[in-house]
Amino acid sequence: MAKPVVETQSLSETDISPVILKSYYFSGTNYPSGSRLKERYVFDYELELITEADGAMIIGDKTYSLQKGDVIFRKPGQYTQGIMRYSCFVVFIDLKGSTRKDSQTYDIYVPQEFQPLYDNPLIEGIPTLCHSTPEQNYQELFSGILHEFINPKQGSLIRMRTLVLELLLKLYEHANSPVNTLNALAGPHYHPLKKVLEYIEHHIDKKLDLRELALVAGLSPNYFHMIFTKAFGTTPNGYVTELKICRAKELLAGTDYPISEISELCGFENIPYFSYLFGKKTGVSPSEFRRKHSPRL
Repeated sequence: MAKPVVETQSLSETDISPVILKSYYFSGTNYPSGSRLKERYVFDYELELITEADGAMIIGDKTYSLQKGDVIFRKPGQYTQGIMRYSCFVVFIDLKGSTRKDSQTYDIYVPQEFQPLYDNPLIEGIPTLCHSTPEQNYQELFSGILHEFINPKQGSLIRMRTLVLELLLKLYEHANSPVNTLNALAGPHYHPLKKVLEYIEHHIDKKLDLRELALVAGLSPNYFHMIFTKAFGTTPNGYVTELKICRAKELLAGTDYPISEISELCGFENIPYFSYLFGKKTGVSPSEFRRKHSPRL
């Protein structure tokens, strides 16, 4: 099979307006173990949620072993072939809603135009395979899309678009969360840094310094600083400050708490220091941010 040439286009977040081209549930339980589906190239964006797994999938030049709960994200132009047995929800997506393909006649094995490869940080940030946990409940989103697709009614197109957008965002956030970036680290570093991230999250209202976080990790301050910075591209203090500022924004926009109390709730030493850091990070003072995002009628 000759490798196709697929056009690349830029795509802003405001232009992501997904339309479902096809959705169904594929059951591979009756296929012989190890048998292969027909090889093909991907024409559009495709998402699959693996519900039963004792097989694998070839995507590009890599073979992925499948587990229950895995989410597969394929892009136009990729070569793919399933190796049995597995079952899955499948969704075929027109990301911009502009291909004009007919869902009634859509067939992945019939030659057709390739949807462009869209250059967008959110889309590019979703990996080919994403391991999920039961708490993430991707099945609710996939089954909701399938339900609306096979039972179309007034509002179904909007509902499906909403579910796909939620699914894409959830996959992106899962893949790019700080904890998941730790998978790229050597084994000994994963658990200490994961423990520190959890500690920071639960103590964001406290003053957190390097020595305290290094103690939580069970590492020397210098070594902890080095591996944390390497893992996340920011220092421990920079990471903590970013989370504190995010929390302060939420409190400024969503509560009537005095700025002095917000400063305390976010673990800052004093109001002047809080105001200085907030202005440095956002370009406005806490009071200006509140006026802009929480107008009083």
